[in-house]
Amino acid sequence: LGALEYVLYGDGAETLAGKDEPYRCAYGEAVAGNVETMAGEVRDAWQKPGGFASLWANPGPKNPLYRDGNEAVT
Repeated sequence: LGALEYVLYGDGAETLAGKDEPYRCAYGEAVAGNVETMAGEVRDAWQKPGGFASLWANPGPKNPLYRDGNEAVT
């Protein structure tokens, strides 16, 4: 997100309104696409059966991340 913020608002961002900075626009588009991909991967990992949401909601001795409710909360 930091790279996208810089492309949109950092030094030289005013050039985005013109046609003289195609590289900057292409770079911003690539960064945004990467953020979209990562968001989809996080969503999928959260929602899949046995995924992160399930691990978080079901702490216990067989859970590899959360052995009890206190660990899940913190």
